[in-house]
Amino acid sequence: MIDDWRREYERWNTDWPTLAKMCTEVKVKKLWKLGGYKDRSPWVQDAAPVCAKTVFVYVSMYENPTPDFNHEEMREMPPETAKKMTQVSSPCRQDSVIREASKKKRKEFVQTVKAVAPEQHIEDDIRKTSRFSESQWTVIEQTFIEFRGYEEAPGRTRRSLRPCASTGNRGLVREEQENQNR
Repeated sequence: MIDDWRREYERWNTDWPTLAKMCTEVKVKKLWKLGGYKDRSPWVQDAAPVCAKTVFVYVSMYENPTPDFNHEEMREMPPETAKKMTQVSSPCRQDSVIREASKKKRKEFVQTVKAVAPEQHIEDDIRKTSRFSESQWTVIEQTFIEFRGYEEAPGRTRRSLRPCASTGNRGLVREEQENQNR
């Protein structure tokens, strides 16, 4: 059964395109049914050698640039670079400099695309860790809760919200309330 074969293969290899190719085949041919699963997601969650989200990301990355890269070329791409490659247009992927950069780490790949094809508007992710006091976090968390509440309320849009000046941009108010107070 393909499930056993895939599990055995993964023990010997950490090859994301092959894993994605196998999972795509399971998806297309609905082979997860052979394992008694009612849906593909439970099969992935049970069978995945990595977390299920990673498998779904790999499948998405594999399906997106497939027309532009063969399986062997994708095997040379680090997964983080392949994820960024999905943001690059198909014509741009044909550029030899970009194809060569696809074998490098994500940061180098992004820098190359920015230099060679700035019209792609590709950006790298920046992660920052912040520390807040408990009182600061209470205010921030309350802002998130209020924002979600307004977002989910019927008829509300992001345009109906603005920072609340009286709380130093720590809260949100509805535009309608402000207009009534004038």
